[in-house]
Amino acid sequence: MTPATMNDDNELSLRWSGRVSLTPRILAVNIFALALLAGGFFYLDSYRSRILDSRLAQAGREARLIAEALRSVEPESRDALMLRLSKDTGARLRLYDQTGKLSVDTRALGLRNMVLRYPDKQGRGKAAARFLDAMIDTVVGAPRPPLYRERADGFSWPDVRAASSGNVVSATVWRAPDRTPVLTAAALVAGHGIVMTTANATDITQTVRVERFRLSVVLLIVSLVSILLSLFLARTIVRPLRRLARAAVRVRLGRAREVVVPRLPSRRDEIGMLARALSDMSLGLRARIDATEAFAADVTHEMKNPLASLRSAVESLSLVKDSTLQAQLLAIVRDDVHRLDRLITDISEASRLDGQLSRAKFEQLNMDAMIAGLLAQRQARGVERGIRLRYDHSDGDRMIVMGEGARLERVFENLLDNAVSFSPDGGVISIAAVRENDLLRITVEDEGPGVPEDAREQVFNRFQSLRPASEEFGKHSGLGLAIARTIVEAHQGDITIEIARGSGQRRAVRRSFAAGGSPVTDVPLQEVLHVSTVAIRGHAVLIEGQSGSGKSDLALRLIDRGAILVSDDYTILTRQGAALVARAPDTIAGKIEVRGLGILTVPFMADIPVGMIVRLTDRIERMPMAPSVRSIAGCEIHEIAIDPHHPSAPIKVELALAQELF
Repeated sequence: MTPATMNDDNELSLRWSGRVSLTPRILAVNIFALALLAGGFFYLDSYRSRILDSRLAQAGREARLIAEALRSVEPESRDALMLRLSKDTGARLRLYDQTGKLSVDTRALGLRNMVLRYPDKQGRGKAAARFLDAMIDTVVGAPRPPLYRERADGFSWPDVRAASSGNVVSATVWRAPDRTPVLTAAALVAGHGIVMTTANATDITQTVRVERFRLSVVLLIVSLVSILLSLFLARTIVRPLRRLARAAVRVRLGRAREVVVPRLPSRRDEIGMLARALSDMSLGLRARIDATEAFAADVTHEMKNPLASLRSAVESLSLVKDSTLQAQLLAIVRDDVHRLDRLITDISEASRLDGQLSRAKFEQLNMDAMIAGLLAQRQARGVERGIRLRYDHSDGDRMIVMGEGARLERVFENLLDNAVSFSPDGGVISIAAVRENDLLRITVEDEGPGVPEDAREQVFNRFQSLRPASEEFGKHSGLGLAIARTIVEAHQGDITIEIARGSGQRRAVRRSFAAGGSPVTDVPLQEVLHVSTVAIRGHAVLIEGQSGSGKSDLALRLIDRGAILVSDDYTILTRQGAALVARAPDTIAGKIEVRGLGILTVPFMADIPVGMIVRLTDRIERMPMAPSVRSIAGCEIHEIAIDPHHPSAPIKVELALAQELF
C-alpha cells in the first residue's frame, strides 16, 4: 500500500456520518449554527436575572430613603408623605408598628398603584408567553421565586422580620400569579416601626418578552433562509452526483451500447471535474472494450488462416500417395505449426502487455550499456547476409532513462529485427542515441527500399505487416511493431518510421523511439542496508544499529504512536531520480520480530521516500555541533544518533523528522 493510497483512504473515511445522505448532513451543519443562535434565548434569561438584581438593590435603597423621610416628619403628616412617595415610586407602602400590626397602608388610603393580574382573566397570548417563560426557566435551571400571597401581620413577611431585628434593609423577589416578579423591601423607621414597599415589576417581564419575540422573528427568518440555501446547496451537489451514480450503474450493468455519462460542462467546480473524469473514464472503458473485441476478432482471423492451411494439408495427406508431395505437405504442416506457435506466443504477450506495464516499476537504466550488450550478443550469434552493425555512442555518459529494462530491450530487438529483414545483403545498419532535452532518442537506420508513406502508421497496428518480397510468407505475426509502440508509449515516448535521403538517390529507412529520462551521475542505483524502517507522515525513517541494539523495539514503539512498518532488519534502498525510496525484501515484507512473541504480521508500506537515518547508540552528544549527512546510492540523507532505550526515543525521532521536513 502506497502512502498516497493510505492518505486518500484517511481523507475519504466518514466514521459517524458515512451512512447519512449529503442533504441531511448539509442541513445539520447549517442548523447547528442556528442552534447556537438560539442560545440567545438563554442569554435573555441571564439578562433578566441581572435586571432583577439591579431592581432588587434599587428597592432596598428606596425603602431606606422612605424610612429616613418618615422618621423626620410629624405623625400627622406621615400619611400624606407616604401617598406622595407611593405615587413617585409606583410601589405600595405599608407601615407596621413595633408589634407587627399594620399602621398605614397606601391602598387603604385609596391609592391602588400595585395591582396583581391573574391568569384566568388574561388571553391566550399571555398564556403562551407564560408557558414559554416556564419552559426556558426549566431548561436553564433558573431559580423559582416563591408565590406572592398577602400576610395577616407584618412579622409574616420575611423582610419585616429581618428589618425589625436590626438596622438593616431586606429585599425579596416573589412570583405573581401571572409569573411577573414582585419586589418587596423593608427598612426600620426608628421610633415609628417598619416600612415595607411592594412593587410588581411587570416592565421587566415585558422587556424580556419583547426581546425574545424579536429574537424569535430573526431566528425564524434566518432558519428559513438557511434551510432554503442548504436545500439549494444540496440540490447543486446531490442531484448531479445522483445523475453520475445512475450513469455509472448503467455503465456497470452494460444495459446500453452507448451509455452517456453527463459531462456537466457548465460546472467549473469539483462536481464538474468529477463528471468529466467519469465521462472520460467511461469513454476509455468503452474504447478498451472495443479494442478487446477488435483484438479478439483479429486473433480469430489470424488463427483461421494457418488452421485452414493445416487442415487442408492434413486432409490431403490421406489422399496423396506420392512421397515427394507428402514431404511437401508435411513441410507445410510444420510451417503452419510454427506459425501458430509464434502467433500464440505473440498474442499472449500482447494481451498481457497493458496490464504488466501498468504494474511495472521503473528503474534508472543505462541505455548505452544495454544497446552495446544487445549488439554484442547479436554479433556473437552472427548477423545474416553479411549485414554490418554500426553504433554511435558518443553521448553514452548521458544515456540514463527511467524504464523497465526487459521491455525496452524488446523494443530495440524488434526494431533491429525489422531493419535486418529490410536491409540489402552486405548493407549497414546504423544505430545512434541522441539526447533531446528530457528525452533520449534512439535511431535504427537501414539501407532498405523504405516504407510507403500511407503505410508508416499502419505498420504499428496489430497484425499489420509489410514484408520484403523476398521473405517467405508467415514468418512474422505482425505484432512486433504494435508491441513496441505500446511499450514506448508506456514510457512517455514515441516511435516513428521515416525515410532519410542521403546524397544522390540513396535512401534509408529510419526507425526511432524516445523514452523519458534525465542525465544523472554514474552511481549505484540500489543498496541493501541492515536497518529497520518505519514510515512517519509519508517519509521513511531508517533505524540502524547492531543486532540486539533495539531496532525492532524502537520500530514497534513508533508503530504504537502511529507509524507504519516498511521493513524489519533489512531494507532495500533504491534511487529514483533525486529521491531515495525504501521497501522490504519480498521474503520479509509485513513481518516484524517481537521478542517474546516471535515473528508477527503487521500492515506495511512500500516505496516510501527516505526522510532520515536514526543511528542507535548509548553515547549521545548533548549538543551536536553540526548535522550529520550520509550518502546512500548517491542521495544525501540526514542522520541523527539517539539512545533507543530512553523513554523519549520515539518522540525524539518524530521531532527530528519534523525539523528535517519543515
